[in-house]
Amino acid sequence: MKFLLPSLFIFLLFIARAHAASPGDVVINEIAWMGTTNYHGDEWMELYNNTEGPISLEGWVLGSTDGKPNISLGGVVSSGDFFLLERTDDTSVSDKQADQIYTGVLGNSGEHLELLDAQGNLIDNVNAWGKVLWEGFGGDNETKHTMERKDPKLAGSDHGNWATSADAGGTPKAQNSTYIVQNSPISDPPPSPSLPSPPAPPSESTATSTPQSSPPPPDGADGGSAAGQAQPATSTLVELPPPTYPSNIFINEIMPSPLGPDELEEWIEIINESDETADISEWQIKDTLGNISTYILGTIMPAKSFIVLSRPTTKITMNNDNDAIQLIRPDGELIQTVPYKKAPKGKSYVRSKGVWKWSSVPTPGSTNIVPAPPKQTGTIEDVKKVIKKTMTTNSNSATTTTNDSVVAPSSSSSLTAAIGNAAPQNQNTFVYIIAPLIALLSAAFVFLLKKRLS
Repeated sequence: MKFLLPSLFIFLLFIARAHAASPGDVVINEIAWMGTTNYHGDEWMELYNNTEGPISLEGWVLGSTDGKPNISLGGVVSSGDFFLLERTDDTSVSDKQADQIYTGVLGNSGEHLELLDAQGNLIDNVNAWGKVLWEGFGGDNETKHTMERKDPKLAGSDHGNWATSADAGGTPKAQNSTYIVQNSPISDPPPSPSLPSPPAPPSESTATSTPQSSPPPPDGADGGSAAGQAQPATSTLVELPPPTYPSNIFINEIMPSPLGPDELEEWIEIINESDETADISEWQIKDTLGNISTYILGTIMPAKSFIVLSRPTTKITMNNDNDAIQLIRPDGELIQTVPYKKAPKGKSYVRSKGVWKWSSVPTPGSTNIVPAPPKQTGTIEDVKKVIKKTMTTNSNSATTTTNDSVVAPSSSSSLTAAIGNAAPQNQNTFVYIIAPLIALLSAAFVFLLKKRLS
């Protein structure tokens, strides 16, 4: 009993401290929005506990203001320790064990990340929304150097407190390579409206406090300088340039009605026709009829490349009788709609010189093939050609025979011979009449036979 009470007291103290947190106690410390050298989808994030005690993350949420990603946290982060979150599985950081696995994509066009406690209070935030390749905050998409926080005690939404890591792959579960001790308290995020903070006393040398009647400073505004000196509040709004998106990204081929099971063998092909790598991680495809599903592409496409997305991956069901597939940019602009009617079994719908055609030669992941239509045989024109040729041949024969028969006789014997040839000439006339009829019937028979065989 003598040892039980102190142990119980320590345990209760641990539990109480593990559930209590204030703004800045836990911060977003490192972000691998670009993935790793092994795979661009191996994204990960790291949290850091600034306090001298453990903090429970049960009920906390780390997410983007656009809802993607949105991670429900759990577990405990120890004092002065790191909390590693890896996307999809525990292979994003091969030599470190993840504290939690999450799903969701970090857009290469920037995110506004917020860390909320179980009561919904804002604990930390990083506002890099609309920053193409997180410009100004750090990270390198080509070399896969991560985005590191310089000082966990300073504001997360201040881009000056972030930098590109010194090493490719960053420093998961370790002190950042860009770490700088400023010995100044967290000035951002502002306290929750439900828990207003009193005005700072005049002797306060840190960030200037905002009166309770005034709105909190906008995201990204630092309450103090790096040295901790007071700075006047500002309401200047910086207009960000509109984001740019790659061109020449298209739906190139679809298979709505495969020979095998639809639920396994339907697929959609996307093509990057440009000469540059294209970031389509925030682009979407969706169908338009029936049970409508939307899929975020979540990838980067090399120049002149294809990606083939199966139905088990996208969960998009293409109706066999009537449907359409759409390609949508992150800003919501509709780039392409591919409608179709009755889908022939085993044929893919392909894009060929801007025109869509059904092809009996599906080519997922390669250049489309549109077989030439079979040559028509046994048409009425063929019959006409045969009759014309026969009539011309017979007419020439008749003319030659007549000319040979009317040669002027030089003697009575020649005249007798000419009269004697009268009967054969009548027989030839009969042949000239019957031959075209036979040719016509033969041509018609050939036409019908070829028609039946085709």
